Amino acid sequence: MPRLDQCTTVDEVWEKLFNGIEYLFQFQTIRYSKWMLLYTYIFDYCTNNLSHNAELYEKLKNYLRKYLEDLCQSSTNLLDRDLLEFYMNQWKKYCVSCKILHGIFSYFNRHYIRRELDFGNPDISEIYSMAMKIWHQILSQLFYTKITRYCLNLIKAERNHQKIDTEIISNVIRTYVISHINQHKSTSDNNSQILDAYQEYFENQFFQDTQEFYRLQTITYLQHHSVIDYLLKIPEYFNEEIRRITAYLHPSSIKNLEKKLDEVLIHDQLTVIHAEAQKLIHDEKIQ
Repeated sequence: MPRLDQCTTVDEVWEKLFNGIEYLFQFQTIRYSKWMLLYTYIFDYCTNNLSHNAELYEKLKNYLRKYLEDLCQSSTNLLDRDLLEFYMNQWKKYCVSCKILHGIFSYFNRHYIRRELDFGNPDISEIYSMAMKIWHQILSQLFYTKITRYCLNLIKAERNHQKIDTEIISNVIRTYVISHINQHKSTSDNNSQILDAYQEYFENQFFQDTQEFYRLQTITYLQHHSVIDYLLKIPEYFNEEIRRITAYLHPSSIKNLEKKLDEVLIHDQLTVIHAEAQKLIHDEKIQ
């Protein structure tokens, strides 16, 4: 590979990389010649015995942090659907830019980062995985709670027989899960850790909302229907919620959801169900 003017310090190579990275994160199309030039700067720097690869890694991390912090600052006045659309639009652009960045740093990944991972360094990830981790660290503070609440309000509307755009919700869930898949794909972390963000920022609140909805639903239904009708209605509730998870949430939620529904729809109503059973037995004896 032809060598360019040698960059012997991290500041020198970062100065050459910065404009290209800045251009990339303005979501401009980057020509192959420009891509190759940036790759060559990194290759030459990494093959220099005096290079300090850890410092270059930190500079890139700091750039991504600053970029995402500025992104958050620009969205402070957005709410509900506007915030969600902004989030999804930025997520798609960020993923594309980070994949290109990962390619530019591919030699860096194969040598410095691979060596650090082999040594068991817990603070190092491949470039794309590192970028996903920073996305989660920065945006979870501002976006996740608000976006989750908007999605849960949509689900409540659907439970009340309103038509909603379920693709919006499935796209949000995908960002929660995908960011963690890319963080942990090079490690021995199990599937439960990959789902951490989904469980923390969506699933737990989803379960709470589900139980609250069906507590009220049960009270209302029993005021106007018999216990027998209620017992026949329970499978419909289960089927509706399982369909919802299968259609646009995450299948890992099904088992725990069934437990939550069982608690609200059956366990909490055992006194009423038992009383009705006793009444039926008594009436049967009289007949």
